[in-house]
Amino acid sequence: MGVLDHVSGIFDCSRGSARHRKHQQLQTVQLKIRIDCEGCERKIRRSLEGMKGVNQVVIDRKANKVTVVGYVEPAKVISRVALRTG
Repeated sequence: MGVLDHVSGIFDCSRGSARHRKHQQLQTVQLKIRIDCEGCERKIRRSLEGMKGVNQVVIDRKANKVTVVGYVEPAKVISRVALRTG
């Protein structure tokens, strides 16, 4: 059964994702972004919620603050917002 366990471990998707999360920690990324209107807010929200690893996006339009929680890299969050929103 040792070979069968090894082969099933290779094809087990749940093990890979758990191993991946050990390398990447849960991050809270806060950004100061000028948010003029509901359209800007919607564009930012859609671009960030579509990112792999994002658990939560909180936008405070009055404070011009965006908070992203998830298994993400801060540099990738910044790049994504810059690319998708202009």
